[in-house]
Amino acid sequence: MASGYLGAVRFWYGNWDEAVTACDNCLDISKRIGNPLPVAWATGFKGAALFNSGNPADGLGAVQEAIRIISATSSVLVMRFWCAKLAEYLAISGDWKQAQIMDEKASGYGRLGQKWGEIMQHRARSFIAAAISPPD
Repeated sequence: MASGYLGAVRFWYGNWDEAVTACDNCLDISKRIGNPLPVAWATGFKGAALFNSGNPADGLGAVQEAIRIISATSSVLVMRFWCAKLAEYLAISGDWKQAQIMDEKASGYGRLGQKWGEIMQHRARSFIAAAISPPD
């Protein structure tokens, strides 16, 4: 799990290649022990790093896979965050209709009381608004 957190830290600091490497290490260990939540965490941050490093297709796929992994468990931990992050990436990719759908899913988790991801959701909404009506 520590590698997954390291991958997240590397992501937030913009070290995309290091984030992917750390997340791959977490994925290897977590898959061997069969723990889906660290797998989802590392998959999501690996996807975010891939998207930001210029590989949007693989990045979107990995973030979607992280959401699928979490959905398959009994946990909704960080689902608001990942739905909002996917909404942001979809909007940046020009698919603002799907971005709005993911934003609504993120809102649903917010209505259930999930606070983690609220800031990410506001960020995603700004990208959605810009995609719908590009600024001058």
